[in-house]
Amino acid sequence: MQEHVDATPERIARAEGNHEIVDAIIDRAGERAKLTRQFADSAIDRMHKRGQLTYAQWYACDWYMRLHAEAMSAPRVVAAYGDGVGGGGSESYGQPRSRHQWDARRKLRQARAVIPAQMLGLFDRVVVADDMPAFLNGRQRARFAARIADTAGLLAHWLRISV
Repeated sequence: MQEHVDATPERIARAEGNHEIVDAIIDRAGERAKLTRQFADSAIDRMHKRGQLTYAQWYACDWYMRLHAEAMSAPRVVAAYGDGVGGGGSESYGQPRSRHQWDARRKLRQARAVIPAQMLGLFDRVVVADDMPAFLNGRQRARFAARIADTAGLLAHWLRISV
């Protein structure tokens, strides 16, 4: 059993209460640990805490992330080879499984139309996938944050949230 290795004090300070220590034995690749720390803050949460996003911009990003999860929650089925042939089976063929999911997909398409085409992939990467790219210096980080904030501002304006 290996000693508890915690996150750096800087990382813990950045999370500001959005983390917890879980008492569980984790066995991974032959190494065992008694405790693990689970962080619940996302890239947009950290950008908001640093003052790079206003509350309205953060809210728009959070709304978009949750809407994306609602719209994509049901798995898309292209083919199923079970339970007989023909007839009206339970296959989905990519169609929404409920009225709620259909509404979420419609809203997501409308929201994506507001976001500039050249920013869609990057915005999805940061907001939906919570994948922040690495930067060489603070200037790159600031330019990147400004681009995300501008896009979030467009979305907040479309949602009629004061920026």
